[in-house]
Amino acid sequence: MAPPKTTKKPTLRLTPRPVKPRTTIAKPAPVKAPAKPEKLPDRAALDRHTQKILQLKKQIARGFWEIGRSLVEIDDQKLYRTAGYQSFSAYLREEVAFSRSTAYELMKIARNFSEQTALQYGQEKLLGAIALAKATPEDERPVDVTRYDVEVREPDGTLQLKPFSEASSNEIRTAADRIRRRQQIRRVSPQKLPTIAPSPTSRVAAFLANARRSLAKLSPRPEIALELTGQGTDPRCALEIRGLALSLLADVLSRLARYAR
Repeated sequence: MAPPKTTKKPTLRLTPRPVKPRTTIAKPAPVKAPAKPEKLPDRAALDRHTQKILQLKKQIARGFWEIGRSLVEIDDQKLYRTAGYQSFSAYLREEVAFSRSTAYELMKIARNFSEQTALQYGQEKLLGAIALAKATPEDERPVDVTRYDVEVREPDGTLQLKPFSEASSNEIRTAADRIRRRQQIRRVSPQKLPTIAPSPTSRVAAFLANARRSLAKLSPRPEIALELTGQGTDPRCALEIRGLALSLLADVLSRLARYAR
């Protein structure tokens, strides 16, 4: 008997279809709008300030605050660029004949004090107040210094406290230098400290100056009287406080203890 016939199954051959390359269409680059030219302030504003400054220079003892105020606006708003100047210093030199140092001193006064305070104390004393506030270790504004007493050295060598309104500009600047030197001494290592210790009178006077300045910040502000009663090797201070709220007593004692070290 013959074996059964086997039929071969047809084999399927898969032919891969050719892959067409993908074409990408580049997007057009966005068109940038032309940059707008920088809008400069009005030249007329600069001319008004310049004429005002030149006029007030003739009576600078009374007009120094207004000059400083105009210079502040010219510098802050870059008004000098409307006249073609690339820097504030160039404008000062060519237009108003001010040195950079003088201009910035007047601008400091205008930034820190009102016109009324400027006319009350004058240019030199307010520059001293700025130096005194900068030298003081506490965070104080120059206008606060005008309410404090200034440490002044008397002809006999002792240090006394004088109201700011009565102190001269030279005494105020000297007091600022004295405070600055004390801060420098405190930052020096113990091996480099000077061997000459301050006199007891000067220490008490310094304590009184710092205590007055710190207690004046209390709110509500009480009536405070601090007085140096002793001299020589046995200086003493008398303290009288009126109208002090009991809730502020601990704060007052801590402030005094801070400066009594």
